[in-house]
Amino acid sequence: MQSLEDLYDIYVRTRPIKLSFEQFTLFSEFFPAVLVIISDGIFDYKEKTYLQKLVHSLGKSFTEEGYGVKRVQELESIFLQEFEYLIKNIEAWKEIYLDALKNHLQNYPESKETILDTLYLFAENSQDFAEPETNMV
Repeated sequence: MQSLEDLYDIYVRTRPIKLSFEQFTLFSEFFPAVLVIISDGIFDYKEKTYLQKLVHSLGKSFTEEGYGVKRVQELESIFLQEFEYLIKNIEAWKEIYLDALKNHLQNYPESKETILDTLYLFAENSQDFAEPETNMV
């Protein structure tokens, strides 16, 4: 089973991003919400809006940790860019991410609730919680 540390190493070799491991960890915990957002197979204006909301929520957590406005905006830009990359390359990354997250959640079970809350929030907002979103959750 792949660890989140392994995923981080693979990812930054593939995509030279300016994220610390801590930032990447939180980014990765939001990955399942991206799967929900794109679960109907369409990535159009509505899904892009949901993705931007997701990125803003992710940035908000760093604001709460004391990051300055400029750095949070930089992080949100990186998060949006990387989520869009992952969406375009979902087949290459989906199983690797899910495997690493499964391992991560075994070590940090307290993260499960936040991930599930985020999943349900975006599933309910996307297509009124239709069958694709239900199946993905």
